Amino acid sequence: MPLQTPLLMNPRIRELFGEEGGAGDRGMSPSTNHSTSVEAESDHEIFGDLDDEEIEAKRQQMEEEKDRKRAAREKRLEEEAKPEKDVPPVVIRPLVLLAKEAELLLELAVNFTAKERQVTPEEVRQEGVYNVLAEYLSERVRVVSCKSLFLSGSVRSNEAASLRVVLPQIEYRRLEQNNVRTVDYSINLLQRLYRGFSGKRRFRRLRFRVDEKIAQHELHEERRGAMEDVRLYRKMMVTKMQVAVKAWIWRRLIRKMRAACTVIQCAFRVFSARMLAAAERRRRDMGPEVLEMLRKSVKIGKLSFTVVVYRCGLNYRLVGFDLIRNRIYEGNVFQQEVEKLLDEYNSKLKGSKYQIEHEKIRPWNHHRVPEFLVDNLGIAKMTPNVTSDLGAVAPGAPKEVLVMKTKATAEMPGIADIKNLNRLLKDTAPVVDRYNRILQAQARRAEGNIIRSATGKLAGL
Repeated sequence: MPLQTPLLMNPRIRELFGEEGGAGDRGMSPSTNHSTSVEAESDHEIFGDLDDEEIEAKRQQMEEEKDRKRAAREKRLEEEAKPEKDVPPVVIRPLVLLAKEAELLLELAVNFTAKERQVTPEEVRQEGVYNVLAEYLSERVRVVSCKSLFLSGSVRSNEAASLRVVLPQIEYRRLEQNNVRTVDYSINLLQRLYRGFSGKRRFRRLRFRVDEKIAQHELHEERRGAMEDVRLYRKMMVTKMQVAVKAWIWRRLIRKMRAACTVIQCAFRVFSARMLAAAERRRRDMGPEVLEMLRKSVKIGKLSFTVVVYRCGLNYRLVGFDLIRNRIYEGNVFQQEVEKLLDEYNSKLKGSKYQIEHEKIRPWNHHRVPEFLVDNLGIAKMTPNVTSDLGAVAPGAPKEVLVMKTKATAEMPGIADIKNLNRLLKDTAPVVDRYNRILQAQARRAEGNIIRSATGKLAGL
């Protein structure tokens, strides 16, 4: 009778493996013969010193004891063979082969079968590789116990697998791969832990340095602030002392300067009075002083000449020298006209208040006024004086004059060229009438119509 293991005590396991009866149903086995010889040797040791009756009695007693134990064992086995309601069903976990594992096992099955049958692998493949693989696996498959992931007291504990199908070759292969993966994972885990520890240690070290640096900086700033306060206090005290000393020095200097200013003012006023008196004497004796303010070349229209600006007080005289035509152009701008021109120019200025004040031209700006007059200079025909014949111009008299009209030229018509305006004064009307009759008489003479009249006689015609 084989030893009853906890796994073989399960009736469903015994039914799965075909163990339905005791040792008498299966017949004698080598193990039974071995046990019989052992029992004979033990009997010889037990009954060696007894007579035949005692030996027979002792042997009968032992046989009864064996029968009693055999009956108890058979009864126990019958009770165990009965189906129980609370016995959980047997669940065997299947074995799933991967594609690479199936190819490896297929090659091993073909080679093993060909070697066992003493044929070539090609002949074995002709029979069907999957049949050969199934036969090979059926001979080497094993059923082993396993641990369930479900607890014994859980709801699905009855469905938990307690057995699983394995192949030793695949099992060892997978175990090696799992060991390699476990080692790699453990190495990675150790590296991660060490690197994390190193990073934390480095962070703590850097954090300590940063905190120490911040503390030192704060302490330095505190000390520097205290020293700065001391310096500011000393500077303020020194400033106060300097203020007191400099104030005393300046007051003494101002007193000296005030006395000196009085002397200087007295001397300057005496000098100014003497200069004014000398200027007044010179003006009485020689007239007002005339100064040349500007000499500049200009071009007006087709004329190019040099303009010289003279100033007498606030009055200006402009003289133009035309060396090409050998002529002199003159013009006068008096104080009232200068002020009117400057007021008109200043009123047209635009911009900010400071800019306008800066660009304004004042009558006493003796260097800017001549520039302004030359920039607005023009030339026009000279209006002749009223004479007895109204139009006769003396030989060599100037025919052009400088005027303050921008871009004016001598080609423009003058007032002497405009006639028949009938704008005559009372004292000039008779002279104009006489002049017109003279012109008519000259025209008749040119035509041959000579009429002697009193007026003609008086006119000498």
